[in-house]
Amino acid sequence: MFYRKDRNTFGGGVLIAANSTLLPQEIKLASCNSELLFVRIKACIIICCYYRLPQCNNIDNFIETLALVVQRYPKDMIILIGDMNFPGFDWQRNIIKSNTPFKSLQQFQSFLVEHDMTQLIELPTHIKGNILDLVCTNNAPSILTQIITPGISDHFIIDVQIHHCHPNSQSKPKAYKMYHKADVNLF
Repeated sequence: MFYRKDRNTFGGGVLIAANSTLLPQEIKLASCNSELLFVRIKACIIICCYYRLPQCNNIDNFIETLALVVQRYPKDMIILIGDMNFPGFDWQRNIIKSNTPFKSLQQFQSFLVEHDMTQLIELPTHIKGNILDLVCTNNAPSILTQIITPGISDHFIIDVQIHHCHPNSQSKPKAYKMYHKADVNLF
């Protein structure tokens, strides 16, 4: 199944493809007006795909929408994937590089810390040597990422594998008939 949010201009947008056996469901949010898409799979994992334009310094809507989803599904594994276009951050040392004026970068980093999320990509994802494409999650041990050589774009392909999923569904209590404890004189 394909879920997509196209840009209003030529090209661009985000897409999530999920096998129907994963029981995918799109999470639709009225407040979302950016290139942002949420799909919940197996009733326990939320995949968020986001594209931030390089010149965009206001990510308030993105942060608010992402926070709403995290609040609405507190037990779910969250996987945020996308081209964040934050070349001004050193992800290995977890610091903002000098002379980086991005308010949005500081907002994004604060969100990750506040929601106990980890950014998993450690190698460049762009031909210019920057880490622009990120994979962030609140359950890092369950995810394996790998950078694959470039294809038809100036960005490299990222392979993400999720190792397990435990649905948050609660088991229903079973009813047992205990006829041997019945008082037949009451009938």
